[in-house]
Amino acid sequence: MVRGTGYLRGSRVYPAVRQALCAARDRLGARIVHFSIQRDHIHLIVEARDQIALGRAMKGFGVRVARRLNKLAGRSGRVIADRYHARYLRTPTEVRTAIVYVLQNGVKHARDEGRIARGQGVWIDPHSSAAFFDGWHPRCQPWIPARDAPAHPLHGQGQPAMPVAAPRTWLARVGWLRGGGPIDAHEVPVLDAADRSRRQHARATARSAPAARRPPRDRRGQ
Repeated sequence: MVRGTGYLRGSRVYPAVRQALCAARDRLGARIVHFSIQRDHIHLIVEARDQIALGRAMKGFGVRVARRLNKLAGRSGRVIADRYHARYLRTPTEVRTAIVYVLQNGVKHARDEGRIARGQGVWIDPHSSAAFFDGWHPRCQPWIPARDAPAHPLHGQGQPAMPVAAPRTWLARVGWLRGGGPIDAHEVPVLDAADRSRRQHARATARSAPAARRPPRDRRGQ
């Protein structure tokens, strides 16, 4: 997200992003089945008919987010800073790893930033679709909230709309269980080779970018 759009997990901004999820969760041949909203970016797991459908769905979701955040901030213009980055999941292990990465991403950030001690008890990120996921290990059920971000104003009047769609593909419904079984709330995402390579490339690109230089002063006439 570009600067000026606000803290996405904030009590004013999160409901707007969630409304965009509710509107886009099952449209244009794609379904948003899992999500995680972080301070300035969003992780999604999406089922799509094909690459064209995925592109259209992501564009539509971006438009909905932009409209709501611009209205909230009293601004206009661009909201999404970059094109979405897609990774295609083909095996049960890849899907299970992705689910852990998305649902537990907030936990990882909180631990990395010192907001949660590494030895601390279970914490379920309320700014994710964790409450709507039925694949948690049975021993984790007491910790799973009834809904996302219960303290937010969007829950002030009755049961809110669902921000995710039910998965239809075998991999997203039950196939992922073959990649390691139900997910434990103590599991924390780890960077895979693709993630590490992408981050290293981003850092290298930033280091190699030429520094801005002032043009030489025109001394004629002095």
